[in-house]
Amino acid sequence: MGKRELLLGLFLGMLLALLPWPVPARADSGVPGAPCHPEWLAGAPAEAVARVEHDGRTHTRVTVSQTVHAPAAWPLADDLLLGPGSAGYRQAMACLLREEQDSDASYRVYTRWEERRTAPPVVVQEASGVRVEFSAYAWMDVYASGLSVGPWRVDTTAPRWTVSFVPAPALVGADWRRVVLDPGRTGAAYAEPGALRREGRALLWAPGAGTYDGDGHPLTAGIDPPFPRALAAQSSRPWHIVLSDAGGLLWPVALVAFVLLALGRAPRGPSGQSLEPVAVRNLRHALWLMLLLRALAGLGSFWLLGRDLHGTGNDPPELAAFGMASTAVAGGLLFAFGRPGRGPLVTAGLLLVPPLAVSVGWPTLVGQDRVPDLQPGLRGDLYVALLAVAVGCVVVLGFAGLAVAIWRLAAEGGLVPPVPPGTLVRRTALTATAATVVVAACYAYAAEWDWRRASWLSDPAAAASEHARNGAYELAWAAARFHDWWLGLDWLLPGVAMLGVLRLGGRTWRGPGQAPRGRDRRLLLAVFGSLVALGVGWYANSALLVACWLLLNIGALHLLTRRARRGVLDLPLEGTSLPLRAALTVGHRAVLLDRARLFRDVHARLRRLDQGQQSADGLLRRRPLENALERLHAWPPGASTALPRHLTVVDAALALGPYDTWWDNGVRAARTAHLAGVPLSVLLVWADLVRGDRLTGALGYNFALPDLLLTFGLWQLAWATGGFVLGALWCELPGRRGPVKALVVATAYALPVGLFAVGNWLVDEEQDNLALFCAAMLLVLTVTGIALDVDTFRSERRFWQTRYGMLLSVYQMRYVSLQLAYLLTQVTVFITLWEFLADTGGGSPGKGPGAS
Repeated sequence: MGKRELLLGLFLGMLLALLPWPVPARADSGVPGAPCHPEWLAGAPAEAVARVEHDGRTHTRVTVSQTVHAPAAWPLADDLLLGPGSAGYRQAMACLLREEQDSDASYRVYTRWEERRTAPPVVVQEASGVRVEFSAYAWMDVYASGLSVGPWRVDTTAPRWTVSFVPAPALVGADWRRVVLDPGRTGAAYAEPGALRREGRALLWAPGAGTYDGDGHPLTAGIDPPFPRALAAQSSRPWHIVLSDAGGLLWPVALVAFVLLALGRAPRGPSGQSLEPVAVRNLRHALWLMLLLRALAGLGSFWLLGRDLHGTGNDPPELAAFGMASTAVAGGLLFAFGRPGRGPLVTAGLLLVPPLAVSVGWPTLVGQDRVPDLQPGLRGDLYVALLAVAVGCVVVLGFAGLAVAIWRLAAEGGLVPPVPPGTLVRRTALTATAATVVVAACYAYAAEWDWRRASWLSDPAAAASEHARNGAYELAWAAARFHDWWLGLDWLLPGVAMLGVLRLGGRTWRGPGQAPRGRDRRLLLAVFGSLVALGVGWYANSALLVACWLLLNIGALHLLTRRARRGVLDLPLEGTSLPLRAALTVGHRAVLLDRARLFRDVHARLRRLDQGQQSADGLLRRRPLENALERLHAWPPGASTALPRHLTVVDAALALGPYDTWWDNGVRAARTAHLAGVPLSVLLVWADLVRGDRLTGALGYNFALPDLLLTFGLWQLAWATGGFVLGALWCELPGRRGPVKALVVATAYALPVGLFAVGNWLVDEEQDNLALFCAAMLLVLTVTGIALDVDTFRSERRFWQTRYGMLLSVYQMRYVSLQLAYLLTQVTVFITLWEFLADTGGGSPGKGPGAS
């Protein structure tokens, strides 16, 4: 080859290289060859189902499923077989599940806070490709126009909701063989386009109808939700928030009014000073402090609401400043009330330095005025670190303030032994710090878990900036959320103070057969309504009516203990109208117990005679025993009167309870109930907050994990105070045995719950675990009643090898089978309710079990 031919070949090669030869499309281009372009999945078999569930719940739940058969030729088909944490898997799933996904597959940050998955998508490899099955659900609990769940979008901003089928762009050309919408019990008001047929009560768009009509509008149906569901979906609107907060404020107002009426006017000395005991004055102050704290929480809510209404929004710095300021004010009020001394007050002042520095001086420190503009870097990290320290300080201040306030009420009320001031300060500091660390760890975990749930299809690297901003936002919200969560326990202040006043009255009157009277009885009713009774009354996710249930709980116990048939000690002695209670003095307890033991011994000998265990002259032996029982029936000893008809001396002894004062009986019952309720508290926390998808559904609320411990503690408080009420009213409750007396208190607990359940039935809301709660309370009180019966004869304990043998003697054998059968029946009912409720899914969000 010559030089000329070589140069000609080089020239032609360069010319051909410069020509625009076709090349394969890049994965991130917008041409039809891109992985998420509709042409790749055109004709792929697919189906989508949405079910709108209105019945038996506070909020409407929309459950969806989507199945796509992706062909093997799709470039991302193999990526679906990778692990959920791989970039290819996330990109492929985004193509199938996100309508925000561009056809060119350019990677974005995808966050769907309302969409919740019960399980990861199911990916199955088939001969022709890969089958992907996706299921999710969402609660219609907010007023919004773009609630997206799977390929469906719901608009709740109008009286008639709209549900639209909006699949991902990659699936627009798929062969949608089944597009089904079950509109629920109310049916669909309209559907478009009209190529429909019925499948039960569900609407089925005909195959080949596509996903859009000729004008590009998606498949849409209108639904008229039931009025309670439509009302509950407005819970994020200002008017709904105002009404709910007003109802929540009425609960402490009603409690304060009732307790102040129970206390009456404070006696005054000649110079105007109060002559009331310290415990009573503390109760009055605790009531006003609770109202002040509730008013502070209400003002904070209205401040946030006002900023939303004016369109100014709530930036993280403002949220953080508001939350820290309100918590600091509340903590300061509690510290001032608790009077811990000068040293703790100085420490509390030092804890306020970081919040003030961040709230007032943070623009200078950070150099910016809006947290959403913060980018990862030194300034952003500095702000987050300072904000974390500041929030931690106010949380410690809040916990410590509540602790010292409650301790003062308990100590001055005689409920706890005195502790040296230094020891108290150290214990309070350690407890508040430990509680802050636990709550902070749980809050951070829940916030991170919720971010990963909502952004599971996002690339971590691409979402790093958004992730950091979300973390800063959650941290800014932490102080405001802690303020609401923590101040929800303010009812403990008057609760502890009322127990202190009751102790004062219970220790004043001594003697068998005593029961709370006058002021003490009214305060005991308030304790039952605020500390024992279940916090119900929420309808349509609103607390407007909760104050009514406080009064219903108080009224139920009053009516059942006053209007029920008289107790054993109120029955008249034979031959006179004098009640048995009037024939008892301080020294009669020992006499009754001795006669009751003799009665049981004689009665056991008679039972053996009836069983043929004596000789033929058993009939002659029976007469002296019967005469002995007749003499034991006489009361007072040596008098012509006798115990009431149909009563035995054992019944009279059991009616006194184990101690001489109703306060001591109540304390003994509280300790027993507290111990007996531990396993039930664990089961109820599991049933109400963990079972099914309840915990994962609640983790969006960042205090869901601390709520587990808090709810356990509140159940223990309910058992203990419920047992206290049973023991305090022991001498006047009807029934000869403890389980019957327990039934009266448990019925007072269950009646308002039953009324609430009727209301739930009328508005078709969930019943949750109401029956389980009532069964648990009855079980705990029954065990407590049996324990008090046995404890009444505790002086005989050394004569018995086991408590069960002593129980057989106390209940005289013929009764014990009935009592044990009754107890076993309760256990069976509780287990049956547990098994029945264990298979149900989680409840609607937003209905808390708090006491107020």
